[in-house]
Amino acid sequence: MSHSSSKTVAGFMAVLLAVTFASSFSSVQVYAQSSGHMTSDQSHLPTANIGDRQLALDFTTTPAAPLPGDQIDMDLSLIDKNTGKNAPHVSYTVIITKDDGTQVFSEVVHGHEGKVSIRFINDASAQTYRVSANYDNLAASYVSDFGSPIKVQGQVFSTASNYKVAIEVTGIDFDNTFLPEPLKYDFVLPLTPKQTLTVNYQDTAFDVGAYSSAIAISKAELKTENKQLILSSSSGSGNATGHSGDFTIRLEIPKQMMSGPFSAALGSGAALDVKEDASSSSDKITTLVLTGRHEDVVQADAPSGSSQSTIIVTAANVVPEFPVGLAGTIAAVGFAAIILYVRTLKAGKMQF
Repeated sequence: MSHSSSKTVAGFMAVLLAVTFASSFSSVQVYAQSSGHMTSDQSHLPTANIGDRQLALDFTTTPAAPLPGDQIDMDLSLIDKNTGKNAPHVSYTVIITKDDGTQVFSEVVHGHEGKVSIRFINDASAQTYRVSANYDNLAASYVSDFGSPIKVQGQVFSTASNYKVAIEVTGIDFDNTFLPEPLKYDFVLPLTPKQTLTVNYQDTAFDVGAYSSAIAISKAELKTENKQLILSSSSGSGNATGHSGDFTIRLEIPKQMMSGPFSAALGSGAALDVKEDASSSSDKITTLVLTGRHEDVVQADAPSGSSQSTIIVTAANVVPEFPVGLAGTIAAVGFAAIILYVRTLKAGKMQF
């Protein structure tokens, strides 16, 4: 075969490969246009066809229902549904915006083994976020390597909002191989807003702040005789439906009302882990982070078919009860005044 014939054959093969490669993404463009918003706990849907592979994006966050200021781990994997394995060398463009349209994050990340883990660490003092990870010049992206997450420190998820997480798969199979048309996915990640619960104690009203994804708290009551704050929900186990694993509740408790050490439990008796968030506390407020299991909330309601869930927070000290403390003080002062008055009268008579 002549040299010119070899060049002709090589050229024909290059064109054929290019056409085949491009045609394998024809369904990707249709898919990208038809993809809709999905919540963070929906995964593996929908599916894109690339060549003979059916690929689906698996998107998860831990915790599944985070609160403002939580550390959030976000995992991305492009999974081959035929093999159950990750597609290798995947590049993702991740853009996060708040529901008012404010963009809070935009970066390109890459997973050599297909999976990318991003850890968002809240830093209230940071003006802008900072990324800590290796940068791959060939992939033009930050890389999640050796099981360690890409760390993002700042105020990305610092406030309550319905965050839109827009993800585009821009490359696959090789570090510098990019898709003609990216695969587009949109997720909504809601962060629970703050509730202000009024706790009445005699003539004083205390405001307790609550961030809760597990239980929609409807009432808070202070039981001074037991040194307990009772949080109630009228919607019962429906709050936990569809969730599993751990849940978190953040409370902002006035120190004038209660002071620690603290403990907490569900109404069923199931203990909750309690930690004081010193970074969010102040000289007037104690910030507590309660952690429990969604399954315990459901099981607490199920036996009796109760329509109410409760969380009991117990403190070492509570505001003193008026009838015992103040009434006793008034009585003591009054008694002393009577004695002084009698002595004064006697002294006056003796002088007369």
